[in-house]
Amino acid sequence: MLDLEGYFAQMNTRLRACQGHIVSQKIEGPHVKLTGHEIKTTLNIDIEWNTGELLSAGDYWTSRQNETWHEFSYQFMDGNKGTIFRLDSHGRLIKHSAPCHIHIGSQVMEHGNSGLRGFDLTSITLIHAWELIYLHLTGNRMPWEI
Repeated sequence: MLDLEGYFAQMNTRLRACQGHIVSQKIEGPHVKLTGHEIKTTLNIDIEWNTGELLSAGDYWTSRQNETWHEFSYQFMDGNKGTIFRLDSHGRLIKHSAPCHIHIGSQVMEHGNSGLRGFDLTSITLIHAWELIYLHLTGNRMPWEI
């Protein structure tokens, strides 16, 4: 099972490391709610970098019976709000280890698509999206562009 406390601590460290490059940010969470036999954790982030790019992320976790489930959308956009990429779980709660899909510009690719050049879409988290954003902001190619 994923260590959510460690995961959110890593995200906090990454956010702090980028403060000098962020123009605006809105962060809601993480919020934890115990409901019956489930623990629900939510995080919403909107960030604008000084280069104009935007991140809109929704990160929703459910832990129950030693399993971790995840619903998410991590959309990274250019300054005109055009999609650079969006990783998401099809708008539904999936097992953390399940594959998601990715929008690259106007294309949608499922896990295993040869156009991804081996980029793995299983067990995706906001940390993975953050790593892709870092590649973009530092002028490097995305894994599917190699």
